[in-house]
Amino acid sequence: MEKLLNNKKLIAIILFWTFLNIIFLSISEADDYKSDLWPLTEKSLTRTYDKTEFLLYVFGPLVIAFCYSLIKKNEN
Repeated sequence: MEKLLNNKKLIAIILFWTFLNIIFLSISEADDYKSDLWPLTEKSLTRTYDKTEFLLYVFGPLVIAFCYSLIKKNEN
């Protein structure tokens, strides 16, 4: 985990990704949780992007990075 936190390029990518998702959430017309998950729907991003996508697309990569660091740590 320390290697991930010390990796400035990775932190910059995560911050950019989070900022991008905050923009998507702010321009979205969706009011509440919808059953459509973008991009698996024919509707546009602004019609379907809501809290569900925000949580999935922001915290999903963080959880994956954390699990990856745990696996790598156990291999060493």
